[in-house]
Amino acid sequence: MIEFILGGYITSLLIIAGVAIVILILFYIIRRMREETIEIESISPTDILSDSLIRDIIIVVGDSGDKGIRQNKLVSILQKPKSTVSRKIKRLYEYGYVIVKRAGRSNVILLTEKGWSTYKRLKEGLQKHE
Repeated sequence: MIEFILGGYITSLLIIAGVAIVILILFYIIRRMREETIEIESISPTDILSDSLIRDIIIVVGDSGDKGIRQNKLVSILQKPKSTVSRKIKRLYEYGYVIVKRAGRSNVILLTEKGWSTYKRLKEGLQKHE
């Protein structure tokens, strides 16, 4: 009889311990998920040119002339991940610095009037520092 009670008690303890471990694992997973939040880049229109990659994109596109530059060539020149360059181009498009035209299977990036005036200012700034 004692063995039966003891066996039931041990079984109950093992079940409780198992449930407690599962609960702890769930809390750990939830805590990790909250820590790994995605940071969304927010640059105001006045601060957009504080990003060096955005300035580099404007300069490379401007240096390419009126015909613009294919996005894949821009990525290879800048040696940055395609996703990063794509995000920056999207930001430049949203703020009116570039036009994105589809050409076959790729995009061609062109400067707008606003982009050209910014390009000229950036180039003048570079020449002053040389």
